[in-house]
Amino acid sequence: MNFAEQIAPFYWVEDDNGSVAVCLSSCEEYKKNLFKSRENDEFTGSGDDWAALAQTFIQEKIPDLLEKIDFDPEHSLFCAFSTDRDALQHFILLFKETCENDELITDVFSRTPPPVSLLDEDLESVLGMLLGKDLTEKDMKEAREMLSQKT
Repeated sequence: MNFAEQIAPFYWVEDDNGSVAVCLSSCEEYKKNLFKSRENDEFTGSGDDWAALAQTFIQEKIPDLLEKIDFDPEHSLFCAFSTDRDALQHFILLFKETCENDELITDVFSRTPPPVSLLDEDLESVLGMLLGKDLTEKDMKEAREMLSQKT
């Protein structure tokens, strides 16, 4: 089995600048039941959700790659990229293998925090500017609670 077959439905992309990426299009379809199991946490299988899962996987299983791999997800596209080809290949082979083992990927997913939404990032930025300080998680929780009471 060649590399492309090993990582499918993920796919490998190379650019002329020496950067490489691994992507997953229409990511809501792959491992749909996994994300459905935590839909109460607002997981949908989006690119952001896949990035959160991949980050948790790297932190727990291959932390030496944390500084070597970046993510640029979109709603229906997961994308991890790096200038270190070997690091990204190592990641995707292990990640895909784990994804194919329901017990292992469910275990990692159980510790994956929901990704921060753009709204939360905007809220944190605006509140931080208004208050003139960096916000703690407690500050953000209180702000979310106040906003939910208003709506």
